[in-house]
Amino acid sequence: MQEQWTEIYEKHVWQPFTQMKLAHVPYKIDRAEGVYLYEGDRPIVDAVGSWWVNLFGHCNARINDAVIAQLQTLEHAMYAGMT
Repeated sequence: MQEQWTEIYEKHVWQPFTQMKLAHVPYKIDRAEGVYLYEGDRPIVDAVGSWWVNLFGHCNARINDAVIAQLQTLEHAMYAGMT
């Protein structure tokens, strides 16, 4: 399975900010919580500072609850003459 996944990845995925000829095969992340990303049961510290969720931790319950509440109220409105 890993070989098939790697072949598909190398053929179809472009990683921004990466020198593709020198890049290692990336981790296959299954889930995340707090400061950790998980590849299966193996925790990996997500040390990419200040990108998106990293300031608050992955799967932050307070943020998740706020997002769910917003989605249950209004998930999207066309921004064309409406606000």
